[in-house]
Amino acid sequence: MVGSVILISCSDVIAKLLAHDLAIMQLSLIQGIVILISVPCIARTTRISAIVRTAHPKIQAVRSFCIFVSSVTFYTGLKYLELADVVAIIFIGPLIITALSAVILKEKAGPRRWIACVVGFIGALVVIRPGMSDFGWEVIFPLSATTFYAIYVICTRKIAQRESHATLMFYSAILGVVVLSFSAPFYWIDPNPWSWAGLLTVGILSGTSAALAICAYARAPASLLAPYAYVEILTATLFGFLVFNDLPDYYTVLGATIIVASGLYIFRQDFRDGNSGN
Repeated sequence: MVGSVILISCSDVIAKLLAHDLAIMQLSLIQGIVILISVPCIARTTRISAIVRTAHPKIQAVRSFCIFVSSVTFYTGLKYLELADVVAIIFIGPLIITALSAVILKEKAGPRRWIACVVGFIGALVVIRPGMSDFGWEVIFPLSATTFYAIYVICTRKIAQRESHATLMFYSAILGVVVLSFSAPFYWIDPNPWSWAGLLTVGILSGTSAALAICAYARAPASLLAPYAYVEILTATLFGFLVFNDLPDYYTVLGATIIVASGLYIFRQDFRDGNSGN
């Protein structure tokens, strides 16, 4: 899970650099294509039937839709907001995952965890500061991205132990690739060689990150893994400063600290109580 987070942070930096010169849809399209290309390697077979066969077509369809919307809205948020701000906002994702794990997956989540989730959402409000900050309509993009990604994770967790990693990755990418390929003539901007290199790198890093995340969620409860996503605040802040000369303001740091503290408290409860739901 930590490896997944670090790789996606590197991908985000490159994507933000590319977002000013290319269409957002191009980033999502290339990401999806690279994931699809890697699927046979993971499956260790080129038999299409072995890859596309699934016992959960409806859940796979929901996963594919959610990750498609999450990808497009996330890259759009990167274009308009600072990297650290986007990451701080999407930090509510692990809290959403914890809440949905209890409601949908029936994983135990006692009152302490629910209180931690509420406190985490308050932290998100501190970051966004509705009506009091420079954030505008752009905030809807990272909020949408993290919400749809949380649903994607829950769906993945629900079927991950009964589907192959290759099948999960295939359905993660197929809808976005089909939709964006057919609509490409309406948004495509010809990349230069450096942009092509960046696009491919984004695809490879994000594809590898997705594979690692799928492996993680197939082996441990979603509520246990979710806090590890907070490693991204360190990498996002570091990269934001080194590459874009951006540093989060006081409210972003305060809100992110509240969110991280809430997530780590949930992790501590899982560790101390053996995931008993206390």
